[in-house]
Amino acid sequence: GKGWPVKESMGRDVVVVAGGIGLAPLRPVIKHVESRREDYGKLVILYGARTPGDMLFKYELSRYESIPNSTVKLSVDKPHPEWRGHVGFVTDLIDHVELDPKNTVAFVCGPEVMMKVAAKKLLARGLRKDSIYLSLERRMRCGTGICGTCQLGHFFVCKDGPVFSYEAVEDYLRVEGL
Repeated sequence: GKGWPVKESMGRDVVVVAGGIGLAPLRPVIKHVESRREDYGKLVILYGARTPGDMLFKYELSRYESIPNSTVKLSVDKPHPEWRGHVGFVTDLIDHVELDPKNTVAFVCGPEVMMKVAAKKLLARGLRKDSIYLSLERRMRCGTGICGTCQLGHFFVCKDGPVFSYEAVEDYLRVEGL
């Protein structure tokens, strides 16, 4: 399959938008940008989960805030007595960060509805469709594109993805249940 275009994104600002377990596939992007800080512009990490207890890599989240030239914003969907951060959807955080749309690439992973909303909000902020990347996880059986279980339009997620530019899959994401 095809992964995140981190090499092609060198020199640009990187926005990571993760919902729930969507942080797991994006963690290598964060670590890559952190280890090669001089090769990238700003790093913006937006991560949300249902509750604070559902957050992945809790031991790393506070460390991400110390990455030079980075912004980290966290959100939970449901209020919790011990939570002092944002309550609402992770996509709400897109409205609260500075972006240079001409020099920004966005990597998005999470529930499909969250990715659709994130893409629309990033487009509204001026990002181009070919600068927004989504990881489209689908049920996969064969992993070779033969069985068709993971088919999305003319793509086979197992073979052609799982990472796609929003530009490539926008029309397919409009169709419910596809």
